[in-house]
Amino acid sequence: MEEEAGKTNKIIYENQRVEDSIRELANINMDTAIAAVDKFINENQNNSHYYNLKGDIYFKYKLYSLSIIQYSNSLRLNPSPKYLDSRARAFVKLNKLDSALSDLKISSSINNDGYWYIGNLFEIEHQIDSAKFYYLALYAHDTAAYAYCRDRVYQLSQLKTPELFKELYWIDQSKGRHIIMF
Repeated sequence: MEEEAGKTNKIIYENQRVEDSIRELANINMDTAIAAVDKFINENQNNSHYYNLKGDIYFKYKLYSLSIIQYSNSLRLNPSPKYLDSRARAFVKLNKLDSALSDLKISSSINNDGYWYIGNLFEIEHQIDSAKFYYLALYAHDTAAYAYCRDRVYQLSQLKTPELFKELYWIDQSKGRHIIMF
């Protein structure tokens, strides 16, 4: 059993290394990075992860319609909240807020983290009370893990003119920080 776990970990580590390399390549040249991802897609057309990576590259270069196509390809293979959240982020950039909300509601029905992004979307729409509702709903699930939701509600409630989010604000809890992800 340990040997099998070791093999699985090795595959996961190798896949992460490849993804990191492609993301670094995308910082230099989009076309080369897309060609690299396409190579992996051609080798395994049922791997949703590489379509998502391709969508992320298009997103980075502000080609939001192309990123939506790739996120949709990912979702066709795997209805993951991560892919729904990514596609919603691209919909926001194209001001297709109803489509973004639809994806985020599906995402939040699978993973409570989606409430954070729904709150963000309501901030974008200047609907502060709705944003606070979703932040508090997420905070109620786990007051330690989602303390940033309580903090955001405080900011929205106490500041005279709080700066509202203009896009979905990604949370990377594994690194303990808030980031806008590419």
